[in-house]
Amino acid sequence: MKKTIKRSVFALLTLISLSAYSQGVGDAAPDFTVDLDDGGTFTLSDYEGKVVMVFFFGNACPYCVESGPLVQGIYNSYKDDPDFVAIGLDTWDSSSDVESVTDFRNSVGITFPLAIKANSVKVQYSYTYDRIMVIDKSGVIQRKANTSASNDIDASSNIIQALLIGETVTSVESVSGQVSTISMYPIPASDVINASFYLENSSEVQFVISDISGKTRKSVRYNLEAGSQKLVVDTGELEQGLYFYSVRLEGRVESGKILIQ
Repeated sequence: MKKTIKRSVFALLTLISLSAYSQGVGDAAPDFTVDLDDGGTFTLSDYEGKVVMVFFFGNACPYCVESGPLVQGIYNSYKDDPDFVAIGLDTWDSSSDVESVTDFRNSVGITFPLAIKANSVKVQYSYTYDRIMVIDKSGVIQRKANTSASNDIDASSNIIQALLIGETVTSVESVSGQVSTISMYPIPASDVINASFYLENSSEVQFVISDISGKTRKSVRYNLEAGSQKLVVDTGELEQGLYFYSVRLEGRVESGKILIQ
């Protein structure tokens, strides 16, 4: 009986400990300081007022070697913007040192700062390697996808672009079918899903559906007039399961989850 109680208490304490580190989209990004492979340091709070892209990697991870050049591609797109910075975090502490991280840098062609022995940040954010995270100018996490970096390039790049040009990014982590200005129905969907919203001005609207691996499964664009709108998006060709959607309209991006049955 005593052993059962001890195991239960241990499990509860472990759950509390893990939940304290669970940082998701919409949460403030905890500060951290890491040592860089060039001998300097990087402190997240020093970059308040900037959009920060964080690349979690392992110095000997083959998937990270494949993702690295693609992540560098995002950096190349926005590196000249003074409001953008990037940092790579080597989370494989057991083999992480200046030499191994520099070798990784050279093998994949990364030019933005890379940190050694950053596993503590991975734990702090309850994340893993071969992942991208995007933090906005106010220090709030706006992108933390459960998919490999190579499958998250377009989505992360779109979020970064939206944040840099001042668009509002709204993310919804439920399948309730409701976002701040867009009503999605029915939930669960079957052959079609409807998106209802109001446009202040005539504009282009982009609607994207991605699977849980981050692969785009449907992308459509509409040129719409001002006023009340209802889009009917065909989902009949999609298999049953959970999907992510994003809608870009009138200077903002709104995203969430939809269930197809």
